[in-house]
Amino acid sequence: MNISNLNNITPLEVNNTLINTTSEIVPNLISNANTTTDGYFGLGLMITMFIFLLIVLMAEQDVFRFRFTEALVASSGITLIFGIILLITNVISNYQHLMWFAIIFMIALVMKFYERA
Repeated sequence: MNISNLNNITPLEVNNTLINTTSEIVPNLISNANTTTDGYFGLGLMITMFIFLLIVLMAEQDVFRFRFTEALVASSGITLIFGIILLITNVISNYQHLMWFAIIFMIALVMKFYERA
């Protein structure tokens, strides 16, 4: 067995310029995710959460099941609160995504009030 060719392997170079200290890992990951997705990282998180909540709240369960308008109000409201928390903690920097869920929440709330009347 000839293993002399293993001496010609170039050494592995690891680029760790983004991680200087452990306290900078999460902010750097978030800023890179936002720059890579052109600011749509938070919108992706919120849409995923919104659809998940909508499906879970409308699913047939033993205890309760929301109708569509009730599930829409609850899921858009919870997603809006989650988005506000993301904006306050600087995970997202664009408030336009919050306005979309605020509009969905207000329209669903009006639909819910007219449904009761």
